[in-house]
Amino acid sequence: MLAELRRFEGERRAGVDFGALPPSDARLGADPYALARAPGGRFVGLLRGADAVVLLDADLREVARVSGVRSPSGLAVEGERVFVVGEGAREVRLFSVSGDRLSATGAVSVPGAALRDVAVAGGVVYTIDEDSGLVYTLTPAAREPAGYAVTSAPVCAGPFRTIRTASALVTACLYDHAIVVRRAGAGGRLEGPEVKLTNDGPFWGVAAMEERGDLLIAGGGAENLPLDRTHGSFENIDSFVYVHRVRFTGAQEPQVTRLAAVNVAAHGVVTPKALEITRDGDALRIVTTGYGGEAMATIRLRDGADPEVTARPLPPGTSALTRGDAGLVLANPLLDAWVVEGATGFELRKVSAPGDEQRSAQSRLGEALIFTTLMAPWNRSDGPLSRFTCETCHFEGYADGRTHATGRGDIVATTKPLLGLWNNRPHFSRALDPDLSAVAHAEFRVAGARSDHDPVFALRTAERPWLAGLGALPGDLSAVDLRRAFMAFLIDFTHRRSAISAGRTAFSAEERRGAELFRERCESCHEARLASDDPSTRVPFEAWEARVLSESAPIVWGQAKYAATGVEPRVHPEGARVPSLRRLYKKRPYLTTGVAKTLDDVLTRVRFGDGAFFHDAAPPDRDLRSLDPQQQVALVAFLRLL
Repeated sequence: MLAELRRFEGERRAGVDFGALPPSDARLGADPYALARAPGGRFVGLLRGADAVVLLDADLREVARVSGVRSPSGLAVEGERVFVVGEGAREVRLFSVSGDRLSATGAVSVPGAALRDVAVAGGVVYTIDEDSGLVYTLTPAAREPAGYAVTSAPVCAGPFRTIRTASALVTACLYDHAIVVRRAGAGGRLEGPEVKLTNDGPFWGVAAMEERGDLLIAGGGAENLPLDRTHGSFENIDSFVYVHRVRFTGAQEPQVTRLAAVNVAAHGVVTPKALEITRDGDALRIVTTGYGGEAMATIRLRDGADPEVTARPLPPGTSALTRGDAGLVLANPLLDAWVVEGATGFELRKVSAPGDEQRSAQSRLGEALIFTTLMAPWNRSDGPLSRFTCETCHFEGYADGRTHATGRGDIVATTKPLLGLWNNRPHFSRALDPDLSAVAHAEFRVAGARSDHDPVFALRTAERPWLAGLGALPGDLSAVDLRRAFMAFLIDFTHRRSAISAGRTAFSAEERRGAELFRERCESCHEARLASDDPSTRVPFEAWEARVLSESAPIVWGQAKYAATGVEPRVHPEGARVPSLRRLYKKRPYLTTGVAKTLDDVLTRVRFGDGAFFHDAAPPDRDLRSLDPQQQVALVAFLRLL
């Protein structure tokens, strides 16, 4: 089988220009990512892959579109006003809805670059920056040029979802594995003690409501146990819904009570990103569906009783849901569709984007293998055994903030992105997979380990009708077909456009100084190659600026060798494979041990001299130097661009 896969990979690799690969957010479809209720029974939605905001009728048919919003990911509606943010936009875009018209009405600049979500209440707008971990509050102010005064405050590491209830701002934080609650006082000002609901693993979604002064929060996330690899499988990573009550009691510390922890993976809901929490008579009702599973679950919580869970079929791929007059409506980036609840089930409204015809059904199938349970369909939620997808540890293909035990003694490792693997081989920290063919074969084996099924299996497409939404696939998919599809998607899964360098054409003076320091201190290992295993693709220094600030920013900043730099315990006797430095703001924490939480932490630990370089634990008896504060600032400025 490996010979067949390597023949396929070799054919795809022949003649590839790794400096010209387009970013994946512009090649994987329209990606309907978020939607919200609008006046007149309509909805506003975001097409993240098509850089567009759309107005939809009650049946989710598109009636208006405004293009040009870069990678839109956050959406809020108040009355006829619509607020949109996107990665790299550095502004909150303002729109209005009137009948069948969606009109751009302005923008408010904010310093943040990787804006992921936005919320609004009483005219006060909040947006969160994944890169800096800040929340920006936009307060109406007639004297300000854009009509808003902008202030900021730290919230957490990797904020990606935020909700404004009547009296609080609720934010889900990827790298902190937390949901953070702040009171919103007079004029929407954030104040008072912070409440932090934490988990061992990441959260992927959140919903909140207020009831008689209590804040009720439902969070979809990983099992609250350390990931266990000691048996050669992935254990303790089922998907759960956690329900908390936060009671504010004047000047005293808020009271926090966990009301439930429900294993929804056992009901077919995997990686729950979309949630709704409401009151239904004497019960709390939580509706949730997972991006990776093939079900929607309804959880009913009554005081003093065990949770009641019912489930019904739903195609995988949901990233957001809201409620219309006739039922639920959903955004589904996996199937590139809006989904509407009808009398007989759920119906898809397919959305197209420029370039869709160039993408193969094979690549779409590979995406489903990675982001759904299709690669290990027989996994169970029994004890430590778990039902999961690759995204359980790789949120949207990037990282989850974990540093997990590998199952090999005391060796630990941080999660690395799945994006950009095509030109970054050999793969993973131990570099034991020389190519994507080996990755595909190994991942099928380990994904279904302890499921009591052979990882070499075939699949009939008729057994899963939702596969028809991926395009024209053969009726029978062999084990080789499935692995080729897995590889075809990873070939297409290039890094997204950088939010930090968006719209830039030249380095600042500080960034240029950082580039010069990087060339002097770092590039001997983190080489400026377009393919990590091909020295001939090394980019000369004078071309760095243009490459770094291009749409794809294709330089890998790594090479195919091991380096021992003081990071212990080593993942391999010779150290760790020199990792790629692309999109560092989406891969935290740093070093294989995860000991460095920020880039500043990484550089503070550096010691060098006499031909040696240490990322950590430099010998105290060596005459070594460190980077001075100005050098650290310059290097961080450059590294953030990559």
